Amino acid sequence: MFCTPTIGKKIVNNGSQFSPVVFYGSPQGVPPKRPSRLLRLLHEIRVELAAQHKSREDVWATFPRQDGAMKFVKDHNGARIFSYQDHASGQRRFLVSTYKEFWRRYINMNSEFRHHYEVIQEGLPCHLYYDLEFNVKENAKKNGDEMVDLLVLITFEALLEKYSIQGDTNWIVELDSSTKDKFSRHLIIRLPGLAFKDNTHVGAFVAEICSRIHCARGKDKRFEQLFISKDSSSCNLFVDTAVYSRNRCFRLHLSSKAGKSSVLLPTGRFKCKDMIEEDVFMASLICNIDADCEKLLVCKMDLDCVKVLHFDIEVNLIYISI
Repeated sequence: MFCTPTIGKKIVNNGSQFSPVVFYGSPQGVPPKRPSRLLRLLHEIRVELAAQHKSREDVWATFPRQDGAMKFVKDHNGARIFSYQDHASGQRRFLVSTYKEFWRRYINMNSEFRHHYEVIQEGLPCHLYYDLEFNVKENAKKNGDEMVDLLVLITFEALLEKYSIQGDTNWIVELDSSTKDKFSRHLIIRLPGLAFKDNTHVGAFVAEICSRIHCARGKDKRFEQLFISKDSSSCNLFVDTAVYSRNRCFRLHLSSKAGKSSVLLPTGRFKCKDMIEEDVFMASLICNIDADCEKLLVCKMDLDCVKVLHFDIEVNLIYISI
């Protein structure tokens, strides 16, 4: 059910739901295009919000392009970049806020308009994550849960071998937006006191995982189940390796894609089975690193041999400076 957002004790929208125009405001640097009947309401909202914007927790600014958001976030410690799709057009826009303030507004927004993404900013420490998908009709015999469990097993083996980290399934946040036609799942693995240096290092580590699966495929029939048919002539892993690019947008818990009805929700397995909604949201954020993160995992090409990955652990200088 949609909850009317409040500021202090005053209800600012008199019981009616916010439209996306009112909710987001006008993007920075773009002339406002608003129906005249909204001017009074917008003025009241801005006056109330201005009184509240006294701390970094209240940061909220929208932008038509990502570069504007990137410039703005540099001057606001603790703020992060999100993206959203216009419900009608699907056009992507960007906003800057803190996790706390974003959640406060996000959970009170009409679910019909939630088409939101976390921008995994270049250079920021982040958690290990996977985007897993396949066409159900073309892979009718596949069992998604079993495939995920096997991928987790292989991932934990690699973490132990490369970083001496003993994996635990209680570190895993698993979200699903599957339909009858498509299996779609996000997997986030939060290592206690650790994170990857940034998502390019995550991408390199995932490439190592995929390489292991390909090598083991001919020796162990279990690994065959991780390969899916995309059409009559191709067979690929169900791991999407395109999600480790710079400033990648990754869909948020409780959001659907514009024009779609399938919402990303916890599966009830692993870490999320006993968590409240807000905790699931915070735990699913790729760049939401715990305050006790002392070290960063490195996975990059070796300087002496570009075909060999170098695995290491570095001190998190941000943690040391706090």
